[in-house]
Amino acid sequence: KERLLKNARFLLPGKSHEELAEEIFSEPKLFKKLKGEIEAGLKIKSSNIKADQLIDKNNKKASIVISSLLFRKKLSPEEILENFELLKIGGANKFSGSTSWTQNFFIGSYLKLLRSFKTESTFYAGFEVYVHLSNGNMRHFLELCRTAFSNFSIKSEENISLDYRAQHISAMQTSEILFREISSFMPYGKMLKTFCGRIGEIFGLFQERNSQSEPEITHFNIKGGLQSLSLKDQDFLKEAEKWGILTTTASTKGKSLDRKDDCDWLLNPIYAPYFFISYRKIRKTYFNPEEISAMISDSVDKFEEVRNDRKKRLGIEEDNDTGLAEYQRGLF
Repeated sequence: KERLLKNARFLLPGKSHEELAEEIFSEPKLFKKLKGEIEAGLKIKSSNIKADQLIDKNNKKASIVISSLLFRKKLSPEEILENFELLKIGGANKFSGSTSWTQNFFIGSYLKLLRSFKTESTFYAGFEVYVHLSNGNMRHFLELCRTAFSNFSIKSEENISLDYRAQHISAMQTSEILFREISSFMPYGKMLKTFCGRIGEIFGLFQERNSQSEPEITHFNIKGGLQSLSLKDQDFLKEAEKWGILTTTASTKGKSLDRKDDCDWLLNPIYAPYFFISYRKIRKTYFNPEEISAMISDSVDKFEEVRNDRKKRLGIEEDNDTGLAEYQRGLF
């Protein structure tokens, strides 16, 4: 077993968070994007601090997280800089201390920066990542591997290892194929595909949020529980669960509005690459029954109301919006 896993990890290598951060620092256009985000955050706060003071090649992950922290209303650039300087000298700070800014917000900040350069990333590369994306579905795992091998040119029969970016792009291609397959899930295929697209887009809105105060949203809880929905909507969610579009888990880290006998609903990770969102189960959001009903409904107007309301609450500007068409067109 250990030998098999070792070979699998060599064949499908993945990147650590440090290596993902290195991508942004080593690629000029990505580094320019990082610096531009930091400058924009400083400008909004009318700060005299320079962007270069908040970028350090020896603390790449923290520098990337700063591009989100600057947009937090309750955080001043001065406080961020103070903690950044403490991090550099090994003092007590909020980046590596109990607040764990770096650990909690790196992936969300990374994905936000790469959202305009999806195919430049290598986020979906690696054996462990493919396992997470497959979520226990062997067919999905084999599809990911098949696509990865079809995108890979063997230069030497010795020490075969698939390129990071080829793996990443293969995951996005496979995700799109499986997303489009939803329409064949009878008898509600068209509705299920629309619903999946809407859930993915709402999660994508969280990813676009400048502050990343709620990053990596991939699951949700229904206010009032499943019982608060109409019987028709309850049946639809059960249909989505039956086809593996959603999975349920015991409600964790619940607030007072969680029912003790209720569950969280998780979007199948295999669809994460299509929407360029995290595949990790980190944070959840809450939908009220009316929002769930609007996402299930065949009414575009009802969903637009939900989407626009969520954008307003997240503080997302129109010029940052990818629009509803994102899940109606191909990525490639």
